[in-house]
Amino acid sequence: MELSKRNNGLQTGRWLGSSHKIMQILGEGAYAVVMKCHNFRLNKSEAVKMYKQHNNIMGVAIMEIDILERLRCLYSYRCNIIRWDGYFFTQSSICLSFELLDIDLGRYVSGRSRTRCLTVAEVRPILHQVTTALFHLKSLGIIHCDVKPENILCVDRRQQPLQVKLADFGLARVAYNFNPAIPAQTLCYRAPEVLVGHNYNEAIDMWSLGATAAGLVLGSPLYLVKNEYDALRAIIKTQGQLSDQLLDQGSLTEYYFVKNANSSQKWTLQTREVHERQTGCRPVQKLITLNVLDDICDIMDIMYGKQRDHVLFVDLVKKMLHLDPKERVEPLQALLHGFFTEDTPSGPDPSTPLGKD
Repeated sequence: MELSKRNNGLQTGRWLGSSHKIMQILGEGAYAVVMKCHNFRLNKSEAVKMYKQHNNIMGVAIMEIDILERLRCLYSYRCNIIRWDGYFFTQSSICLSFELLDIDLGRYVSGRSRTRCLTVAEVRPILHQVTTALFHLKSLGIIHCDVKPENILCVDRRQQPLQVKLADFGLARVAYNFNPAIPAQTLCYRAPEVLVGHNYNEAIDMWSLGATAAGLVLGSPLYLVKNEYDALRAIIKTQGQLSDQLLDQGSLTEYYFVKNANSSQKWTLQTREVHERQTGCRPVQKLITLNVLDDICDIMDIMYGKQRDHVLFVDLVKKMLHLDPKERVEPLQALLHGFFTEDTPSGPDPSTPLGKD
């Protein structure tokens, strides 16, 4: 892969610290580069995340390390969370070492030659495993803040049913101690309470997982948008108006909505023209989205024929995408949903007690 100019010195064969040698560049994000490295001290391959140089590199790294330290009490395999092996320093940066896994779920789906979407039968074990991961994160009071296909890694893409692990805790934070102004979630998977600047908790991860699950069966993100206004337009078009209580407490509500003085509906989303005139942001003229979430069931029925699993799947997705975070299904409730219990899923038992690897 081609790296940004700032990081093009990271080449195969270069040493990181005293024991790690770069074997392959796996990916590059806004804050870090991920590489396959060989750890000569332990004689094994690892995934190494190296932070890019910026003003607050140590602060960002310390926040992620704090989260990863809190996760050490969990069984990585049984909890479907990537195993962290520690950190080390180079002359110019700090690196985190993880177990080496396979490709991410987004690449796995897009690389399928016949179809770029999954059947409900294929999604079930994946959804069960990631919900299990969120169950254990919630038990520790941790919000992942960036659940999406690119952060769900396959253990071995050749294995069926697919085993996956939740990865990338760069945006994760402790639920009771965080600043809601700090960015959270990739736009296509961003919960409505985050979009309007409302306080949030672990429920935003369930929203992201619901949007991810829908995207896996549809073959593209449920809400494929490029700005926050269009994200709100798409959500409201498909799922209806956000509650006045949520909007009243949103620090960004007035940036997107108009307050109605004499109406039963207190807030109305700005028109495209008004929003563009006030912000300079140009919304798309026509959104490409579903009319209602039940359309997902109709699409699957057309593709594969009518199945009860389709109805159960959409019912669970709707519960994950509940507009009110207080009413949104929690991980344990989701694991007890008929989509999982009527057909025993593959993967570790979520009720396994916590404990170290």
